[in-house]
Amino acid sequence: MTEVSSPEELETLMPSSSNTQGSMNPANTKLFNIILLLSHSIGSIIILLIILWVNKHLGGFDWSIPAKEFNYHPLFMVLGMVYLYGNSIISYRIFRTLDKPKLKIIHTILHGGCLIFTALGLFAVIDFHNRANIVNFYSLHSWVGIFAASVYALQWIGSFYAFLFPGIPAQYRAFLLPFHVRGGLIIFTISIAACLTGLTEKIFFSVGKENYSSLPPSALYANFIGVLIVLFAIIIGYLVTESNFARKPLPSEGKTSNLSMDSQRPE
Repeated sequence: MTEVSSPEELETLMPSSSNTQGSMNPANTKLFNIILLLSHSIGSIIILLIILWVNKHLGGFDWSIPAKEFNYHPLFMVLGMVYLYGNSIISYRIFRTLDKPKLKIIHTILHGGCLIFTALGLFAVIDFHNRANIVNFYSLHSWVGIFAASVYALQWIGSFYAFLFPGIPAQYRAFLLPFHVRGGLIIFTISIAACLTGLTEKIFFSVGKENYSSLPPSALYANFIGVLIVLFAIIIGYLVTESNFARKPLPSEGKTSNLSMDSQRPE
């Protein structure tokens, strides 16, 4: 078995096609760029709507006031586990013409940002609960959320050791590649579920179950944010599973593996 040294080697496992370099043909490039621009636009709108929602209906942001400290939680979790995470799993396709060391740095930086925002978001909600004498981790949302964050942390640690630490046997890396790749999409999906349950939970607490049915402005904001999060996830899923958008080896890289895998997998 030929050595597979890092997650981006997955692109070299793609079945042969007429396009064997990092760049796609013009038609696929245009389509990819349009969809990518759409994903960034939707992601930016999501962040903007969360900030507007918090400032207009939830009292704004303030670390010194428990109720306002909590408001950092939805913002940071969406920034980390949705927006940055989504972009991290398509980073090899966005920057397809860069060499692998540079791609690895970009991928790692995006995941580093995801970890930082996730840690801040978790701190905000846990510290708020402690200061307000509220029990931690009792709701379905909290269970799903902490599960997603915990599995992501384990995935990050394992991937760092497997793909960035020197001297790891090639067989070990090759064995972990499918789990690393598909695990990323699974964690991303769980994170989306955590966001949706969290939005619903927050609306119940802020406007009351009785008022929710009348769709006050705060509920409208949350519902729109939830729909856009789902749409963002669908677009990211398409970008990362469409085989026509997969990165092919650069001329200087050549074929590094003869392994075959399903062409519908992310990098």
